[in-house]
Amino acid sequence: SNVLRRGEVARGLEILNIVHRELLKMARILEGKTAHFLTPSRVLEQDISPGAYARLKDCTDALDDHALRRAYRKAWAWGRELLTGLHERYGIVVPEALRARLDGLATELEG
Repeated sequence: SNVLRRGEVARGLEILNIVHRELLKMARILEGKTAHFLTPSRVLEQDISPGAYARLKDCTDALDDHALRRAYRKAWAWGRELLTGLHERYGIVVPEALRARLDGLATELEG
């Protein structure tokens, strides 16, 4: 959110790619498709479910401030769901303060 607030749209797109990588790792864990965990986009179209692939597409957008803000909000919404799944399946806990901070940043990106 900070880079977008400063008007660094190209950097925001670069960082969104990093976010995608982590989302794909979580999705691969939950779907039991970890053979390409270290390169999570490798053969992604064949490895993950159509639903997860659609969620990734929904979190992707163009080099445009408004579009990137939407993509980041969508990425956090999916990330939140993935973290819930990881918690339910593996007991991974995300501190509530961190979750609340990310919720706040996502809300901030609406403006």
